[in-house]
Amino acid sequence: MLKISATHSNAQWPRPQPSVYEGYPFHALIVTRGTRGDVQPFIALARGLAEMKGWMVTICTEMSFKEFVKQNANVQRGCIRFRPSGGNTAARIDTRLAKWAMQSKSELMQATMLARSEAEFFDSEPALMHWAAMMRPQVIIFGFTMASLAHMASEYLRIPILGFVLQPTCLPSETYPAIVPIDTHFLPGLDRLEALSTSHEVQKALKGLMESNPLQETLNTKRRRWGLDPLQHGSIWEVLQYTNIPIVVPIQEQCFGGKPRDWGPRTMLTDFIFLRKGGVPKLEDRVERFLSNAKAAGRPVVVMAFSSMPVSRSDIMEIACTIATKARSRPCVMALVGSQGDEHLGKSHTTKINKLKDEGSLLEEKGAPFGELFPRVDFVIIHGGLGTTAEALRAGIPCMATGVLLMDQRFWGRRIAELNVGPEPVHIHSFLQHCVPICDQALNKHGVWATEARGLAARIQGKSEDGVKENVDAIVELLSRSIKNFDHRPLY
Repeated sequence: MLKISATHSNAQWPRPQPSVYEGYPFHALIVTRGTRGDVQPFIALARGLAEMKGWMVTICTEMSFKEFVKQNANVQRGCIRFRPSGGNTAARIDTRLAKWAMQSKSELMQATMLARSEAEFFDSEPALMHWAAMMRPQVIIFGFTMASLAHMASEYLRIPILGFVLQPTCLPSETYPAIVPIDTHFLPGLDRLEALSTSHEVQKALKGLMESNPLQETLNTKRRRWGLDPLQHGSIWEVLQYTNIPIVVPIQEQCFGGKPRDWGPRTMLTDFIFLRKGGVPKLEDRVERFLSNAKAAGRPVVVMAFSSMPVSRSDIMEIACTIATKARSRPCVMALVGSQGDEHLGKSHTTKINKLKDEGSLLEEKGAPFGELFPRVDFVIIHGGLGTTAEALRAGIPCMATGVLLMDQRFWGRRIAELNVGPEPVHIHSFLQHCVPICDQALNKHGVWATEARGLAARIQGKSEDGVKENVDAIVELLSRSIKNFDHRPLY
């Protein structure tokens, strides 16, 4: 056996430093991938765990979100760190094939995309296993797209896991289907036929096919590499529920429709979570002027926002112009076109748009902070993601979901209608012919949608403005039930 000892060292060598993992009562590793809407709630949660509990929180996500994480890492207690997961969702969904799939109205295509949503991110396995093994956090908090990988890391490294799930229809239940069917065909028989593909049983079968695809490394191939027993393909959510893994669903219970009876005892609905502090900007001056001028003229304001969904600028602007010129109350329309803002429009289209912009009836922006904007407008037309829907419901204004209506966006479109704060969801390909009568009804301040929206907002306001405390408390409560000798108390 060879033994080595050091008798002296160069005085110019750097001195050993304390581990960056010391001095914090708890270390949570958050793993999430997807669009900005998939990542932003986790940043809000990380800030809460750091500020309120003094924890170290490491966010493992895509490099494209590194600056976003860093901008919001300025906490007074605890700390927030970034580690790369690999992958680039934005580039992936910008391909022609991805856009074609997302724009499909077919329920079967929607079910196939949901089934593939985890397999698309299996390439993060090396990064997650590396960071988890190196840092040895006390818990791994995973998002919807990282459930199987987090479960694998937990088994191999014996690290507890907790789900923070923004897309709860992935949890098997008799209360709702995996994909909410909507009418998109001229023949009702086709809609009824496609609705057969939306059940959780079909979803499990499709998910199993995607995770055992011979053209890529399968989930069980990865598990065997780490010496783990194989799982039945497509069964991860059943496994998590059966083994009573704690899962937090950051959704207000009334808005969701109540907690399903067949969810596990450690699956908890909490409240909507918003990123209100840190890097959230105020409204731009031109937006402030647009809103002020509309109010001075006594005109309502309609906002259209589709976030990162593939809705073309030409479609957005054509609908915006139609609403601005044909709705009874002559609303001012603010169109948030996102990354589609660079799309070139024809001369006739541009002339009409510029005329409406010049007269103050139309404003085109890439984006705006919804928490600042929505409470100051009268009706919002959104893509139906959890974050934007939650902002609209909290703001107490009528809303509706349109766009490509991808997966859980259909669920929220249906919930908007069931809560009676807006119409049933309408696919973007059919929305132009419906937009004016819908706006006329939504902008009636004494109408059913406006009245119900105000009443719902009054009932669902949380104990905190941003919902962070409610979600932090739920995580601490669930971990205290799950981890032996769990102690989350701050060290200072």
